[in-house]
Amino acid sequence: KLDYLDPTMVQQQVRWIEEPVPIQKVSILSEIRRRITTPVAGYEIEMTLSGFTELIEGGAVDVVQPDTIWSGGITECIRISAVAEAYGIEMVPHNFASVVSLAANLHVAAAATTGGWIEVDSNLNPFLWEIDKNSAFSLSDGVIEMPALPGLGVEPNLKKLEEITL
Repeated sequence: KLDYLDPTMVQQQVRWIEEPVPIQKVSILSEIRRRITTPVAGYEIEMTLSGFTELIEGGAVDVVQPDTIWSGGITECIRISAVAEAYGIEMVPHNFASVVSLAANLHVAAAATTGGWIEVDSNLNPFLWEIDKNSAFSLSDGVIEMPALPGLGVEPNLKKLEEITL
């Protein structure tokens, strides 16, 4: 039996605390991070390289979680990854949208030197798991293989999209 009230057990079971408070002044976020022992991850709603740089330089996060569809695309997320690497901060891209977003974030995670992980929606999201004509992306035992297909590896199934959106 796992006793969740035992802080040593909780520490062993929790990878990080994601966004313990809403994004706000970096000084406040940094103070919160200093006061807890579990790593802090976030803030996928940040949209700029300069914003992520401020979070990293300010000591507000242990893990940055940009999302290609919110944070300026693949190129900008690769730049964020470079800043994270320079500061020894892990990067784990966020993804909760569609298979196109998943593919873009997977490419970023694969290119990042301080990651290799990606956050994935495990809900039954048809835009994530059902609209790729090739069904190239699937989650199995916590692993998503990168397909050997051109571009991002996604070919939208327009018929399925029409079914979902009507």
